[in-house]
Amino acid sequence: MSLGTVRLAAATALLLALLLLAAARGEPVTVDGSGFDWPYDSCHALDPHGDLLDATPHWYDSRDLLAWYYAVGDQYVFIRLDLLDLAYGAETASYPDGGVADALNIYVMLGWENAPGYQEWAPDYLQLNGYGVHISDYRWVVAIAVYDSAHYKVYRYDWSVLAENSGLQVAFNSQWDLVEIGIPRSMLESYGWTPTSRVWAKIATALVKTGGANVLADAMPNTVSFDGNAGRYEWSGAVFSDQKCGTAKVAFVHHGNQHLADNRALNKPNAVNSYDYILRVHEELSAKAGRRIPVCVHMSGTLAASYVWWDPSIVAHLRSLAAKGLACIVGGTWAEYITAYFYDNFNDPSFYLGKLYAEALFGYTPLTAWIPERTWDDERTGIAYTVSKHYYAVILDGNTHHDDWSPNTSPYKPHQYDPSKTGGRELYVFFIDWEMQQLLLANTDGGLNINLRRKLAWAATNADQQMLFLYADDWEKAAGISSPSWDPGNPYRYRDSLTWIAMHPWIQVVTVDEVVGWLRSGSWTPVKYYYCGYDTYYYLKTWVPGYPYDYRRAYDGWYWGTSSAKSFAWYGSGQPGYSLPDTTMPFGDVFGYTTYNGSPANTVIYRLLAPGKALDSAPRNELWRLAVMAANALLYETAWHEGSDCVGWGLNQWNHLRLVNVLLLASKWLDDARLGKIAGASYLVGDFDWDGRPEAVIYNRAVFAYIDDKGGAAPLIFAYNRTTDRVYVSVGAPLVYWGVLGDAWYGDNHVGFLADDYFDATGKNYYSSSYQLVSASRSDAEGGVVVKLAAPDMDGDGRPDFYKYFVLRDTANYVDAVYEPSGKAGTVYSAVGLSVDLLDSLFNGDRAARVGDPSGASTFGYRNGYTGAYAYVKPLQGASWTGPQDLSKYTLQYVAKLAVSVSQGQSKVRLYLPGDPGQYAPRCQPSAYATIGFLRSPGSTAVLVAVYGNSSAPVNSFEARVVDASGAGSWRLDARLAGGSLGSPYASFLLNLSSSQLAPGMYYVELNVSLGASRIVERAYSVYVRRLERGYNLVSLPFFYSAVVSPSKASELAETAGTSLLAVWRWDVQAQRFRGYVPGVSGPEDDFPLEPGSGYFVYAKSPVVVVWVAGKC
Repeated sequence: MSLGTVRLAAATALLLALLLLAAARGEPVTVDGSGFDWPYDSCHALDPHGDLLDATPHWYDSRDLLAWYYAVGDQYVFIRLDLLDLAYGAETASYPDGGVADALNIYVMLGWENAPGYQEWAPDYLQLNGYGVHISDYRWVVAIAVYDSAHYKVYRYDWSVLAENSGLQVAFNSQWDLVEIGIPRSMLESYGWTPTSRVWAKIATALVKTGGANVLADAMPNTVSFDGNAGRYEWSGAVFSDQKCGTAKVAFVHHGNQHLADNRALNKPNAVNSYDYILRVHEELSAKAGRRIPVCVHMSGTLAASYVWWDPSIVAHLRSLAAKGLACIVGGTWAEYITAYFYDNFNDPSFYLGKLYAEALFGYTPLTAWIPERTWDDERTGIAYTVSKHYYAVILDGNTHHDDWSPNTSPYKPHQYDPSKTGGRELYVFFIDWEMQQLLLANTDGGLNINLRRKLAWAATNADQQMLFLYADDWEKAAGISSPSWDPGNPYRYRDSLTWIAMHPWIQVVTVDEVVGWLRSGSWTPVKYYYCGYDTYYYLKTWVPGYPYDYRRAYDGWYWGTSSAKSFAWYGSGQPGYSLPDTTMPFGDVFGYTTYNGSPANTVIYRLLAPGKALDSAPRNELWRLAVMAANALLYETAWHEGSDCVGWGLNQWNHLRLVNVLLLASKWLDDARLGKIAGASYLVGDFDWDGRPEAVIYNRAVFAYIDDKGGAAPLIFAYNRTTDRVYVSVGAPLVYWGVLGDAWYGDNHVGFLADDYFDATGKNYYSSSYQLVSASRSDAEGGVVVKLAAPDMDGDGRPDFYKYFVLRDTANYVDAVYEPSGKAGTVYSAVGLSVDLLDSLFNGDRAARVGDPSGASTFGYRNGYTGAYAYVKPLQGASWTGPQDLSKYTLQYVAKLAVSVSQGQSKVRLYLPGDPGQYAPRCQPSAYATIGFLRSPGSTAVLVAVYGNSSAPVNSFEARVVDASGAGSWRLDARLAGGSLGSPYASFLLNLSSSQLAPGMYYVELNVSLGASRIVERAYSVYVRRLERGYNLVSLPFFYSAVVSPSKASELAETAGTSLLAVWRWDVQAQRFRGYVPGVSGPEDDFPLEPGSGYFVYAKSPVVVVWVAGKC
């Protein structure tokens, strides 16, 4: 068969004119060999596959009927037949040596009540086993006999011929395996048919044997039986034009996972081999078919973040499809580490952040979770309990997780997990169908694989209509991209399979979240009490060599090693074959199975992530969440092997997990800064990254700077602004992909502040060399703290090549770096890496603008106009920029280069940060609590509330209620602990105010806070819920509270309204004209505040509900 081969019966120019006339009059169907225009309601009967009455093998599948369609138009009545596999030319094919003179004839016999006559025999002497076929009941009035696209007859009940080889529309399409027929209404109306007649039909395929016999092959309905007394076959029953048929439910899940790097090569604009092409296939087929052909996508946090930064168009496209109901976002952990090797204390926030990230990026709340590498271990980690806190369903494998643990149930049925393992919460399991996964990209004649056709035809005709046939695999596979080298022809095969499905409406494409909805509503009934102790997917079991235990835990062979596979857990131990640079201990595990120097506490993972260790003891604030995300990214594909050894790219990530400890240290600083525990500048010295060498931390109430020995750089710098209560990651992006094994702060996506590259006096590079920490001390002269580093002796003269100092003053929101000579004169070329506002960049991408020029001694840096974050560098003395040619954009970082003179005296560089070390001055502070800020997503605004007590009056309890301003009632709001803890002087809570919970109108938020023995009850916020209609809306904020309005700016309103909002206009009184803000087009300079009492025009492309919140002071 050749692609797109369509054979039209167009015997005369008159027929073509009739076709055009029919199309012009709005016929529901065009007889052109394309099945897109046949809706589900036109499909009235299905036939089981493989039920042929004649077993002649040649063109057998071409005669196998699957479906009958019937539709009434203005001029024509349209009929369509689906066949299992209509081979190219089958209708004219012959094989005399096989006894076949004509491989395929088609008969459609139609009848209705009140006709003038009926025929009791099948046309053209149709026979079976040498006997005629008699019509027992539901006899026909008109019979259509189609021999090929140009040869056909229309018989009347008295055997007279109404039409022969002209007058009909006929099209065969062997790629999509269908036959379309259009018969003029007038031919039927002459015999009592009306457009509302209930039509019955008998449909047959036949083959003509070389002896001339016209043999019945397949029949709809297949109720043909032999009557020995009468010496004939009796065909009883019929299919009817008012019947509805079943459907086969299919879902397509694409799992996209790459690390946080520049992944643009995997999604080139308009390329077929790209992620976006798969989305376009679903979007375009939905438009052509006039029904949803949705896609489910799991985009790991690292992959999503890379596109948020480098190419947000695919994120926007996916968000748009989700808003249209054409995409379902599958959630999971934030990044793809292997959850089977961690407990709830780490898995829980990882799933939470994965869901939060999906909601923020795509405006969609996922209900179903992807389990990394589908390596499930409920027995050891309680993963079902954890994931059920955030999601209603998970995706596992039918041929392992199902067949190994529930072999007596159907893998096509959704299963409900044993509620005793989930804390009583609902958790459903969808199983990947092995055949769908293996055969979807293995086309048959340019269409869906024939074995999948058989399976789906069986499902559609099955009495059990609550089955799901799930395809789930790497997004890269269908797109034909990435490693392993997927076949670049895969996207074409995917398109053809999906096109075949889209043209067959008895196959219903759904999303996993739709099925979750059916299960939760009770319209679908799951198989109950499913349990899976531990398992993984089939291929992975075959990749682990020499695993001697239960193969369902084969991944353990990679984690702890086998006789022929090296141990992940032992890497870093320094033992032969297990050495890693810049570490003093092996990776280990959270279970304490791996001991080093006599204790599991001497392993990285145990120290960080075991229950009660570093992660659990750090305060849960923004930097703690960043630490969780970084740990997710740095444990990416935990323990993955190629052959018998850990993969090199994996070791590069895992060896930097140590840096999470620095982030946790910074989270403690942030809490101390918030609580006012930091008086002035101070320092810490210790081995914070566990590399066996001392590092220094300098900090005050506004700045935290981590100073490493490698390259003498400060690779992580944070700024805290007490006025806005925001923390900024100004330097560093530790969760970005690492391309090297050891610590390096120059190049390779990771650039610190003043990472020394090259010193021309020695002709050496310094970025990978260790500097000596000479001292860290208090300096009264500087009014702060000073850290002194000695550059290595690269020329062997017995003394450091130069000295370097970092200075932080008590109340400064800047860090000074000073270079000092040590007997050599020259220029040090040093890199400056700025992340400006990493937390914002992860969610909103590249939003910082350049400030100044990197030339001479000018101040240069970047500013995020949306968050107020900035990082400016000023060469104060003896330093200058090398020029714009050395500017680079890395993943989540901007990089420039300085030339620093090391000759006489000191050279100085200053980094200015948005920290504010002044007194805490919240925007709103009624009683004992304050508004920290807002998180906006379409249809909701979340309020982050900080509660401040003291050591004698800790925060004991917190409750929030929504009160309807009209007096209609009140209800409790879910308050998630976001930072600090109950029983301590500080805690913060996240309150989500969603339009799904609030009808348009006015509300109040009432807080009930217990501080020690005191209780404060106060209405702290007013809430305004407004529905914006399609078109222009006049909006005014009717708040008598005038502070802390969110959305408080046009840009924030755009975030809250999502893609529905086209523009916001305000009236400029001074200029006497309107000024507008257009999301995605206008810059920060065009943004403007939304002031209570003023009016604004808002244009919405579609209706959307917006939630405003205002504080009281």
